[in-house]
Amino acid sequence: MSDDDFPDLEDFRRGRKPLLEKKYAQFGPYYATLHEHKVVLTDDVEVWADALGNPERTLEQTKVNQYWISTVFLGLNHNHWFGGPPLWFETMVFEGEGEQIKSDRFCRRYTTWDEAMAGHKAIVEIIRYGNF
Repeated sequence: MSDDDFPDLEDFRRGRKPLLEKKYAQFGPYYATLHEHKVVLTDDVEVWADALGNPERTLEQTKVNQYWISTVFLGLNHNHWFGGPPLWFETMVFEGEGEQIKSDRFCRRYTTWDEAMAGHKAIVEIIRYGNF
């Protein structure tokens, strides 16, 4: 891999599209933001980066027993194999909490806000009733 394969920081500062956008253009829009719980596609990396600070990105966080369950909007399509629907949301289960997180124990991804919320609630219930 050469240095030409990576976006240059100065290109970002000048508002140019990073090389990654060109590289993945064949797969369609890669970036997304949230607006009223809906995924909004964008090819503008600056709009996407600004949206990463949106508190709406965190759907739910729940502590059950020794586990911390977190469901978030990722902002990038995590369907890396490019077959099937895009995966914009993720629920992860961590053992421990805050500075004491030992490891991640589970990950599931979703296409929509509603799927992610239902998935979060289902995982919380599984853990709450000792079936994890």
